[in-house]
Amino acid sequence: MRHLERTKALLYIVDAAGVDGRDPLSDLSILVDELKAYGDSDMLDRPAIVVANKFDLIQDTDLQEEILYELSKTALDCGIQFDGEVHGISAGVTGEGLGVLSSAIRSLVESGEEKRTERNDSVAYF
Repeated sequence: MRHLERTKALLYIVDAAGVDGRDPLSDLSILVDELKAYGDSDMLDRPAIVVANKFDLIQDTDLQEEILYELSKTALDCGIQFDGEVHGISAGVTGEGLGVLSSAIRSLVESGEEKRTERNDSVAYF
């Protein structure tokens, strides 16, 4: 996990379809717990995006909405620094949602760069 120390933002990706008996809510909580346990636990202070992968395998739209809602709620409860939106994607078969996710990542990184520039501009040198 040491390589994460250099990241400007985090992408939490979970298997929304529960393939192989996985629970996306539990998986997200486990990821957060691992980040909290690492180092001085400042990883959760980084801006993030939450992603529900394999979304195309869930045919029921009501179930899709429920999963997105529950993942958003879990992420907020865990202290993930994100905008509240969970991106449903299919990284493999259909590519569904990848364009929107790519834009969200770009915006997050650009926002982080702007904030970093503002902080550096406000530093007084003596």
